[in-house]
Amino acid sequence: MSLKKYTPILLFLISFIILLHTSYPSIGWWDSGFYAAASKDLGIPSPGGSILFILLGKIFSLLFFFISTAKAVTLVSIFSTSIAAVFLYHALLMIFRNLPIEAEEMVKVLAALLTALTLPFIYSVWIQSNVTRVYILGLLFTGIILFCTVKIWFSQDESQKVRLFLLIVFLMGIDYTAHRLNSPFLPMILILLMFPLRKHLLSFKFWACIIVLYLMGQSLHLYLLFRAQVHPPLDDGYTDTISKLITWITMEQYGQESNLILLFKRRAPLWNYQIKYMYLRYFGWNFLGKDGLATFYHLSYLSIIPFILGCIGFTYSLLKRTRVWTLIFLIFLFYSIILVFYLNVEQGFHNIREIDRLFIPSYFIFLMWGGIGLYFLYNLTLKLFKVDNLAKRIALISLVVIGFVLLPLNQIVSNLTVVNRMPFFSPMAIMIPIPFGTCNMPKTLGEMSVLSI
Repeated sequence: MSLKKYTPILLFLISFIILLHTSYPSIGWWDSGFYAAASKDLGIPSPGGSILFILLGKIFSLLFFFISTAKAVTLVSIFSTSIAAVFLYHALLMIFRNLPIEAEEMVKVLAALLTALTLPFIYSVWIQSNVTRVYILGLLFTGIILFCTVKIWFSQDESQKVRLFLLIVFLMGIDYTAHRLNSPFLPMILILLMFPLRKHLLSFKFWACIIVLYLMGQSLHLYLLFRAQVHPPLDDGYTDTISKLITWITMEQYGQESNLILLFKRRAPLWNYQIKYMYLRYFGWNFLGKDGLATFYHLSYLSIIPFILGCIGFTYSLLKRTRVWTLIFLIFLFYSIILVFYLNVEQGFHNIREIDRLFIPSYFIFLMWGGIGLYFLYNLTLKLFKVDNLAKRIALISLVVIGFVLLPLNQIVSNLTVVNRMPFFSPMAIMIPIPFGTCNMPKTLGEMSVLSI
């Protein structure tokens, strides 16, 4: 078996082991306690919560019965991130093969590996992966959806494009039950229909399959209706009737106007607060260094390496392969600036809770440009060696070592002290269910419905 076949396994194992080693030994803050308890007893989350995460958490707690429930449920996040990195690796390989660069397959594999290995250790991904939280499960769907999208974009096989698109539709339905992290991808669905899949727009069978598969994904909401009939110990949804289920799905409980209605009634300055402070600041945490931390004696300028590679990849793909650049740019735009515009975050919201987790897919996408930049530089350097000899092999090994130090290792050392949760232990000896709305504490904490002591 060639090294290429081992690479995804190696990528998964490295990601999994480091994330596991730095994860909370029990539960963390915010809704971690609720999801651990809900997974144990198959509870019902508050509107907008992740049904799929609870069901997977239950399965993991049964499979890993020899560890605590909280730790077993955290494994859902760790597995999700590790598998998402594997899908980024495969997506990059497809992109590399559609660039006007003639290079050995090994160069493609190594550039894709080092870029994908960076994903689990950028700040926002790592901090959400080592605790019982729902957001990283959405990153797994991001990885699969974007892998399918890249394949559709470049495929010449019409039947394959249709199959992959239907898989995306199904996953979008399921994603809606897993905290809806990939809702910004919906405009890309229309673009795929209008361009790569335009030949199938008049097919009744095609549209019938779309409707059926999307509803199949959404059907996971029925869990709420059926489970509510037995009144589980943790019930933040009260979904025992169809009308209440619909209210849960539409999140009417929160009583706020639709974001669509408020789009042009900005709750805060669009550039100075919503884009600059509530997106670009988060972007900087992941690609410019969190709090100035970096490897090698805290030389903060090393943290900018992923950003520089991304800019190189952005420029190269724009100049040399517009089709690749267009695909990545559109998806990145939907998951970043357009999402910011839609969310319309109110002034001062960061004082309540930071929301960098909502933009995790955009960091995933930017790493695609980073991978292109790394691949381009590798190939440019190796061109200096005209003959495939020992010197060229030594140069390749040297480039791999440098790439490993400046990308994944740099991110690991930069963020380790900030994200390492192994020393933090929250006792779980007492888990007290709290009826919704009766807890004498701030609303955002009361909604957790679990007090860990």
